[in-house]
Amino acid sequence: MELEVVLTLLQDSKLLANPKRIALLRQIGVTGSISQGAKLAGLSYKAAWDAVKEMNQRSPEVLVESAVGGRGGGGAALTRRGARFVQLYELLEQVQGQALVALEDDSIPLHSLLGVMARMSLQTSARNQFFGVVERIESMGPDERIFTALADGTLLCASITRRSRERLALLPGKDVLLLLKAPAIELITDAAQLSDPGLNRLEGRLLGLEDCGQSIELQVRLKGGDEACALVSRDQARGLLPGDTVRLRFAPEQALVAALT
Repeated sequence: MELEVVLTLLQDSKLLANPKRIALLRQIGVTGSISQGAKLAGLSYKAAWDAVKEMNQRSPEVLVESAVGGRGGGGAALTRRGARFVQLYELLEQVQGQALVALEDDSIPLHSLLGVMARMSLQTSARNQFFGVVERIESMGPDERIFTALADGTLLCASITRRSRERLALLPGKDVLLLLKAPAIELITDAAQLSDPGLNRLEGRLLGLEDCGQSIELQVRLKGGDEACALVSRDQARGLLPGDTVRLRFAPEQALVAALT
């Protein structure tokens, strides 16, 4: 059975907007007329006029301005508030739609808006995106190290300035997204480094290799289910095959931190 959610906005427990009213506002914005907007939105003129009147009365600011008919023919137009109100409704519909899609994917953390955005809609040039929760923050001179726990318990560390930490309002327990470009992630090949616990060690199964000219891109499925992308030299990639276990690392200074404030 497919879920269907109808977005309704109330003001003081009274109807302000629903799909029919938003359709009316859109058409008024296009046609410059309540009567024409009503026809295109599938409403009678009286129903449309009453709806506009109620929305104007219940909104903190007027949504539709109308002129009385006569020599100029009258007309109606969305105010700046009205246009933004329609945009708000459309934005809420998008968020609502993404939430329903996320419900079907067990890997998406529904307790976090940032987590849903990271998995479904946030696109950046950074190939690596790791969603987690700040576990602790340590001061390192002028910088601070943000230790972030991923869903599987893997602890990653990012180094940022104190001002950046304050601007992002980072505290233990806050959801964050760590962003890294592919060249920032290194393949660990040295035996001594493999045994060194160090910071930001990642382990996973090699999914594929892509020839990028002088470099080879490695696509890796990490133990916790996240995917990582590393750009390594052709010599480093020599002998690697899909299915191999690989170990990666990155410097704390290479990670960018994103958060909702």
